[in-house]
Amino acid sequence: MRNNIFNRNNMKNSFFINVVLLLSMLTIATGCEKDTEPENFPPVLTTNAAQDIYRQGATLSGSIKVGKNIIVEECGILISNYESMAEPTEYKADVADDGTFSVKVSGLNDGATYFYCSYAKSGAKYGAGALYAKGDVKSFTTAPNANPVLGNTVVSNISYTGLNVSAEILDDGGEDIVSALFYYKQTDGDIDADKLIETKDAIVLASISGTTMTASITGLQSGRRYAICPVAGKSHGDVVYATTTQSSETIVSTAVVDSTTRIASAEILNEGTSGVKEVGFCYSTENKEPTISNKSVKATLMSNQFSGMLTDIFVKQTYYVRAYAIENNGNVVYSERSTELYISDSGNDGPGDNDNPFPIIR
Repeated sequence: MRNNIFNRNNMKNSFFINVVLLLSMLTIATGCEKDTEPENFPPVLTTNAAQDIYRQGATLSGSIKVGKNIIVEECGILISNYESMAEPTEYKADVADDGTFSVKVSGLNDGATYFYCSYAKSGAKYGAGALYAKGDVKSFTTAPNANPVLGNTVVSNISYTGLNVSAEILDDGGEDIVSALFYYKQTDGDIDADKLIETKDAIVLASISGTTMTASITGLQSGRRYAICPVAGKSHGDVVYATTTQSSETIVSTAVVDSTTRIASAEILNEGTSGVKEVGFCYSTENKEPTISNKSVKATLMSNQFSGMLTDIFVKQTYYVRAYAIENNGNVVYSERSTELYISDSGNDGPGDNDNPFPIIR
């Protein structure tokens, strides 16, 4: 009897000991599994859909997630003519803090399909070999030979009456651009590009150098906001806005002179605090920066604009014409530049030359 009880007690003790040992082993195993979990797994890459696709390129992007002990040596986009990604071209990229990256791919063929994926080259701190990872393979097709594509528009050198503007030509459309313009309009609010172009309020020709079109816009009003839009061929870029600096002084635009009628015109770009009491034009054949002490003609100011006919003009002479304004305080203000005007005898009654000049307008 006592032996049976003893045996039962031993069986119970053995059962509890075995349970404890089993639980201990499971705990140790779980701990070891966590301790040995690898932290140098290859980078996990995501490939995003192509953006800003045009005839010769696109913007390709992706993201990367790396293990704790991994050092990414290089990251970017692979692009290939083949879905298998054979013979790829690497485009290295800088990775942002959030793991995203993008590259602008250019120099592609128009109307062609390309395959691409994100990639990363990395190594491990603790002895793991170099790793080469790729994201999903995607594709895009470039635009066919078509209209030009314009990029960023930048405004610089803003003054009281003018500014410089440039626009990036991302793609010329496959042909030489024969017409490059900047449309601009004074506005207090925002304006759509198509509407700005339709109004044809003001236009300036642009020069093209490489992949950039540039122009200087002058004759603007001081302290006014302007909408500006680049146009190349049948395409236009985005509208940008710029405000000229404010001046407390009177500012007069450069004179424009019709060589046939001899009518000069100009504009008050900014009326100073004193106000304007007289406007007109002064001109000379000798002084390249004429003043009212030279020949001059008064004009009538209407809505900041004025015009007048130049008198005592002789044929076969070069005249330098400058607009002026006299403020109420007596201060005389001249346009920044003079306008050069050459007078020939074409279309006038009777001959004339420098040896025997005669006035054609009085």
